Amino acid sequence: MQFKPTPVACRAALRARVAACLRAQRGDTLIEVLVAALLVALIAAASLTGFGAVGGVAGNQRNEEQAATLAQQDQARLRGLTITQLSGALGNQSANTTIDGTTYTVTSKSQFVSGASGTASCSTGATGNADEVSTTSTVTWTPSNDGRPPVIVHGIITPAQGGSLIVSATDQNGNGLAGVTATVTGPSTVSPLTTDNTGCAVFAGLTGGTYTVSYSDPGYVDKNGNPPASWSGPVTSTQTTAATPLQLAQDGAISATFTTTFNGSTQAGESDTFVAANSVAGITPRVFGTDSTPSNNAYSLTVVSPTTVFPFPSAYSVYAGSCNANSWATTPAPPTVNVNPNATSSVVIPEPAMIVRVWGDTFDDTNSALALTGTWSRVTGQSGDFNSTETTSSTLNSTATLSFTGTSIQWIGTTGHGYGKATVSIDGGAATTVDTYSSSTQRQQLIYTKTGLSNGTHTIKITALGTHDSSSNGSLISIDALNVPGSPALEPFAPNVTVTDTDSGCAANEDYPPTQIPTPTQGALQYPGEPYGNYTVCADDGTNHNTGTVVNTNFLAGTPVDIYLAYGSTNLASGTCP
Repeated sequence: MQFKPTPVACRAALRARVAACLRAQRGDTLIEVLVAALLVALIAAASLTGFGAVGGVAGNQRNEEQAATLAQQDQARLRGLTITQLSGALGNQSANTTIDGTTYTVTSKSQFVSGASGTASCSTGATGNADEVSTTSTVTWTPSNDGRPPVIVHGIITPAQGGSLIVSATDQNGNGLAGVTATVTGPSTVSPLTTDNTGCAVFAGLTGGTYTVSYSDPGYVDKNGNPPASWSGPVTSTQTTAATPLQLAQDGAISATFTTTFNGSTQAGESDTFVAANSVAGITPRVFGTDSTPSNNAYSLTVVSPTTVFPFPSAYSVYAGSCNANSWATTPAPPTVNVNPNATSSVVIPEPAMIVRVWGDTFDDTNSALALTGTWSRVTGQSGDFNSTETTSSTLNSTATLSFTGTSIQWIGTTGHGYGKATVSIDGGAATTVDTYSSSTQRQQLIYTKTGLSNGTHTIKITALGTHDSSSNGSLISIDALNVPGSPALEPFAPNVTVTDTDSGCAANEDYPPTQIPTPTQGALQYPGEPYGNYTVCADDGTNHNTGTVVNTNFLAGTPVDIYLAYGSTNLASGTCP
């Protein structure tokens, strides 16, 4: 007989089997639950991130929208300005404002343009019109515009009928000069303007009439070293007028020192003036320093210009003197100097040595005080001789004797191929033999000098020997003059020397250089040098004066000029130099 369980037993067996099954699948179910939880977390995080990004985009968009609003507001502000205000600071400014923690910068720019071409009025020069104003409002914000471009809004304003006046300025390099202050006076009252970074400013809305533009910028000069000149002209109420463009720069200065080369030695010289010239077209050479006068000797080792020199990119050529003709084109070339803004530039200027030899007491060969014995001949009309005469002899023991008062004596005569020997004695002392031979004829030569004599009366005796050097073909000796040089012991004066420039256009330029007492080896004006050129030179001793001429162009040696303040001088005149 088959056994059949009771219903209770069946239910108990079913619960046991289900429990065993659940115990077998418990680990798998736990893993599934964890995975499901992880998926839920990831989905939640992604959702939150998406919500944050959406919020950030919305914030950036709000910043950009706020910037656009500010730009439109600025355009409205600009349209409400007068044409004069647009030209000035209100039309060209930068302002910050903070909204909800974000800082916005609004930059306004107003620029006059030509309505016909749309080009900037200042960029088109004197031919451009200024009948419309282009306005630009640029807005940026922090931080870094949220990585977006700035908001820029443009506008065009057509002013009410009125004339425009353009002023412009450039620097020494031709670039626009910003910050030049321009003031306009005329029928319309307008505020001063300063040029922008293009070197331009526009006055607009002007009633027709005559206007004057003046400039006030201390330290800035035009090309000729002057403060910027004002401009005046008519402005038509329906047109644009351009004032004459300016070229300005911060000024500079030149400090000049001088050198003179004499007898192979270069030494410090002096001057009272110098000229600076520039090759730029239309620039007038400028003279710096002060011309000396008889009562005011302005010669100095250094002459400094005022701080009014325009700093051209090209160098200035400089030379001593106060006349354009004092420049030179031969070797050496004039020195050059570059002038820098707001600085003093140094230069050394060479000048030729001018040697003015003033003879104190000169006895011409025709003077009756010169006693001649033996055989002598008088030569007259001889070019190059002192007073165009000389006395000669080739006869043995022919003598010439002169009594003089002084501390030195000089024999001046001619040397040449046909000239021979003589002896010279002072106060009957030992005779000195001199040879007057030279390979070519040389007139007014210093044949013999005796210095260091006591201050008193002395006698010089010249005796012809009738002999000559083997190279000579004659025994002639010449007496052109006997000179007693001025000295403190003989004549206590320092000759006054007046140097007059005779070059074209320079006749009014007279110099009064510092002079020195002449000695047998030194002129009354040996150095400092004098400017390159041609001169008439006058010397006086307070009683008499005389003149000579000199071409002062030799930079390495100097050209002497002899001036005689003594007996027989054909140009000798009473009184002092004119």
